[in-house]
Amino acid sequence: MLFLAFAAGMYGYLFPGNINTLMMHLYARKKIATLAAIVLLALVFEYLYCVLAIGFYRAIDGSFLSLKALGIAGCILSFVWGAWILLEKSKPLKSTNKPIMTRGIISIIIHPQQIPFWLYIYALSRALGHIASITTFAIFDTLGSLAAYLLYIFGGTYLLRVYNVNEVLLQKIVGLVYIASGLVFLAAGFA
Repeated sequence: MLFLAFAAGMYGYLFPGNINTLMMHLYARKKIATLAAIVLLALVFEYLYCVLAIGFYRAIDGSFLSLKALGIAGCILSFVWGAWILLEKSKPLKSTNKPIMTRGIISIIIHPQQIPFWLYIYALSRALGHIASITTFAIFDTLGSLAAYLLYIFGGTYLLRVYNVNEVLLQKIVGLVYIASGLVFLAAGFA
């Protein structure tokens, strides 16, 4: 079960998103103190989301309608978030890009994909057995998230620099990923 937790933490941040885009942005601009604070904030919220979601899903496990409503709410939030990113007017990037910073921090605190994602992980964990310790599970999930963050901070920043990837285009891809993830979770029946 701990492997599932680590894999869930890493998988949850492998796709381009506001959080890892923000981390690449800060690292590329050598804002290491801010980056460290953002990584710490993201890890704390990842841990809290994991603990609260798994605990909450355990508590309402018998209520199919409650689980469905939460899943649908998460999908709607993903659609809204993706639309906000896609409809936002593109601007040339400066040394501190306020929209990237704002969206990144909001995404850490209000992460719409967490609801259907943890619903899926909870269902998967039930099929594989049960989570003996939510705290230990959350620690391994957080370590997986840290691994994904580091991959983006170092690997993603390198790719941005070497291949001169346009950050505005990357943000539009992020918007599409949010909308697509909402559709995927909805179609998969986890909403």
